[in-house]
Amino acid sequence: MYTPSARQGTFFLVVVLLLVSILLEQAIAALCPWLSQLGGVRPMIVFLDIPLEAPLNIDWLPVGFIFIIFYSIVGGKGTFRRGWAILGRWWLLLIFLLIGGGIYSGLSGFLPKTIRNGIQSFGMRADLTLPYPSGETVHLQGSMIMLVFFILGWRLLINKAAPPAVATPPPPPIPAETALPYRGRIAMRIPEPVEVKSPDDRRCVYVSMPAGFQRKHPSYPCIVEDGIKPAGFFRSLEA
Repeated sequence: MYTPSARQGTFFLVVVLLLVSILLEQAIAALCPWLSQLGGVRPMIVFLDIPLEAPLNIDWLPVGFIFIIFYSIVGGKGTFRRGWAILGRWWLLLIFLLIGGGIYSGLSGFLPKTIRNGIQSFGMRADLTLPYPSGETVHLQGSMIMLVFFILGWRLLINKAAPPAVATPPPPPIPAETALPYRGRIAMRIPEPVEVKSPDDRRCVYVSMPAGFQRKHPSYPCIVEDGIKPAGFFRSLEA
């Protein structure tokens, strides 16, 4: 599952690359007019039954290939193969628009006029220019229905363009010798022992405890010939 930041970054990347691809294709089409004969789509946003046409006619085939080239460069290593899958989703988006327009065209004759007006009042439309030699223009109607199918196709495109999820390895477990059972498991590091001299020249090893773990009357272990005795043991003998 992708993180929200990754999805948001992918969304803006795809939008920017698509805009750059469309603008670059328009510049190339001005030098090569035959590109416009490959067919294209002119989308338009409809708000309150007022269509706002896009100033550019999107030549679907050249824009798709230019987008794949840019995405493979910007996306980094391993994105070229996924770029061909994105190209398939790019054409699937166009198919979804055709399906939305076809559904409305088939149902419009059976719908009341008020429902038709409501569907056409908000959403998107598109003018589809067929490739050469036909060159005819097909007006795709059904604003709300086409908007729903466009969103579905766009989601499929974004999901395919999103980078694959990378599983992060879990943190290493805390060794048992470095954890204490004090209000749960708390990792700690025992300081190195310090050798000191007792008054009777016995070698004593003082181990300092971390803050919060020191006792009121700590006993410091002393190393003697017959083992390790707490420092209080020798003080009791001297007393």
